[in-house]
Amino acid sequence: RLLFLLSDVVYTASGRILSHSGEPTLSLRERARTAFRAHVDALWGEEGGLIAALLLGMRDELSDQLLESFQRSGAAHLLAVSGLHVGFVMALVSFCFRWMRRNSWPQIALILLCMAGYGLLAVSAFSVFRASAMLAAALVARRLGRRADGPTSLAIAVIAALLTQPRQILRLGFLMSVCAVLGILFLYRRLDALLRRFVRADWLRGTMAMTLSANLGLLPVQVFSYHSIATLSLLTNIAAVPLAAGIVMLGLPTVLAHMLCPAL
Repeated sequence: RLLFLLSDVVYTASGRILSHSGEPTLSLRERARTAFRAHVDALWGEEGGLIAALLLGMRDELSDQLLESFQRSGAAHLLAVSGLHVGFVMALVSFCFRWMRRNSWPQIALILLCMAGYGLLAVSAFSVFRASAMLAAALVARRLGRRADGPTSLAIAVIAALLTQPRQILRLGFLMSVCAVLGILFLYRRLDALLRRFVRADWLRGTMAMTLSANLGLLPVQVFSYHSIATLSLLTNIAAVPLAAGIVMLGLPTVLAHMLCPAL
């Protein structure tokens, strides 16, 4: 995939290699993804494509009709690994290491190691790096007795990403990820307090406040880029986000167990 910037216009081009000499050498990342995908297909067969997309963002085998359905419903973000998925994996990893002393350096190291392993497998861009960097900053801050500050953690992630790959600032995924997080950081608590008067269930109120705050943050970029607004996203995400959490937090251990011993 190529990216050009000429006269303030971004040109992108993509293509497929039709022939090559010799066998291609797969990187460690590609070999790990291939092995993971093989076990997903062995477990779920025809549904493996959708499960792989929900777990790792592998959307190569999804039909255009299915992708369009997710897009129209406002749940397309579940098929692209983002900070939401990192949060699911973080909850799973924290549960597995709950026997260790909380906020100890060994626990922090193991959590970050597991998150790095997930980042290695996931088909991701800036969003996973951003979420992992914010998580690392928050864990270290708490360990040092400091308050975890969301905007500061986001700034650290953005600066680190742009120092390594400055062209990311031209990518739509970068802008959408940053704007969604800004919406959550500055609007979530206000919307949660507002909804508290009408919604008693904590999980429902939290999901609604999270979806609304992220969508409001995304609104400028979405209107400018797609000329549309996902009006159904609030309703679909109330059901889709808890289901996606269950799929990720149960699916990943299932695949890893199958890799260790298929009989499990």
